[in-house]
Amino acid sequence: MIKSLVKRKDFLVLQRDGQRVRRGPIQVQFLSSIKSEDVDSVFVGYAISRNVGSAVFRNKIRRQLREIMSQIYKSDADFPKGNYLVRVFPNIKKKSFLEMNTAVNEVINELKKNGI
Repeated sequence: MIKSLVKRKDFLVLQRDGQRVRRGPIQVQFLSSIKSEDVDSVFVGYAISRNVGSAVFRNKIRRQLREIMSQIYKSDADFPKGNYLVRVFPNIKKKSFLEMNTAVNEVINELKKNGI
């Protein structure tokens, strides 16, 4: 099950130490779980700045990204466990749901390929 990444400390650690992969307007930072109780958990946080658009648009993007991450998690037995920070850049406005889905899948596959 995917849980929300909510603690500021966790966001800062991810930004500092996480492995970054970017495809188009989507960047994912990943850090495997260090705490023994979180080893089998997936925590995801979303960073979508005001430059991306209005609050309504940012929330729509966040909902779509949650759905994409959930679909990948459910369908991929090798989904890397750990903490994720999904960042979105302003050129997301030009992308469809399918293009976002493709970009996130490519990022996850790249993370797996890098041996995490």
